Amino acid sequence: MHPSYAFLETFPIMKRRSLVASAFAVAMAMPLLASAQYPERPVRLVVNTAPGGSTDIVARLMGQHMSEKLGQSVIIENRAGADGLVGIRAVQGAKPDGYTLLVATGTLIVQPLLKKDAGYETLKDFKPIGLMARAPFLMVVGGDQPDKTFAEFVARAKANAGKLNYASAGVGTLSHLPYALLAQQAGLQMQHVPYKGNGAAFNDVAAGRVSSVMTAYSSALPYLQSGRFRPLAVTSTTRLPTLPNIPTLAELGVSGYSFYTWYGLLAPAGTPDDVVQKVSEALRVAQGNKDIIERFRSEGTEVTRMSPAEFTTFLRQEHTKLDKLVADLALQKE
Repeated sequence: MHPSYAFLETFPIMKRRSLVASAFAVAMAMPLLASAQYPERPVRLVVNTAPGGSTDIVARLMGQHMSEKLGQSVIIENRAGADGLVGIRAVQGAKPDGYTLLVATGTLIVQPLLKKDAGYETLKDFKPIGLMARAPFLMVVGGDQPDKTFAEFVARAKANAGKLNYASAGVGTLSHLPYALLAQQAGLQMQHVPYKGNGAAFNDVAAGRVSSVMTAYSSALPYLQSGRFRPLAVTSTTRLPTLPNIPTLAELGVSGYSFYTWYGLLAPAGTPDDVVQKVSEALRVAQGNKDIIERFRSEGTEVTRMSPAEFTTFLRQEHTKLDKLVADLALQKE
């Protein structure tokens, strides 16, 4: 017998069995006890983009107010790189105890559709907690372009089939896919000009070297204020309170069209349900904060509440929609 268990020889066999059973019961109960006491230390929210972007801003605002409900600090950790895969994989491989969570966008779904070696499956490797917020895109042209309305832009595009172009932050990014979907639904033949990020793309659109681009309101705001961008339409289901004169694409005749970038919170697969529920409740409290609601609204973003079950359904629907769009566009995995 192992020396550690030698003391058992001093007990009758029935008592020994009772001791072993009790020890086993205690060991099995430890994870339940640990999750019941969650959180006992700071919680990390991993953002797979650089500091200062929209995902980072949403994470920091939400995390600040989630900490009040959780009773622990919420630390934002930026893990950018490899088109978002660095941060995604960091959380995928983290211990499923609720202390390392992922703040994700639609990139989480798009990457396995476009990369042969993404290394994860969204709903297999992650446990949805809730949707934080969502934001539509603006379709804009350069301030010196002749198009004053979406109808004028469409007429010019159709009269010059294949000659007008649109910019994006890269193939398969969340500035490429909504424009590709618009071109498909509106029957526009346009050339796609992918860039490595928005900065160079914005400058070329503002200078008239590229016809148009779709981007989030918060990203476009400095260009709108300076007159270098002219907004023609918004991809939301209703008009933005900050741009009440800019119609939705659905209003303009692109039937049923809507497209949002969204920000969600997920845990590694295997995270206990009660931990997920505690984080979900903290997120819901943060989403009810009036300062957050007003800050988001001023930037064209809306707080969007979903339970873990609702967010799971949402992600499945997003996967179906984006998978079809990638197939329709004949985008090949790299």
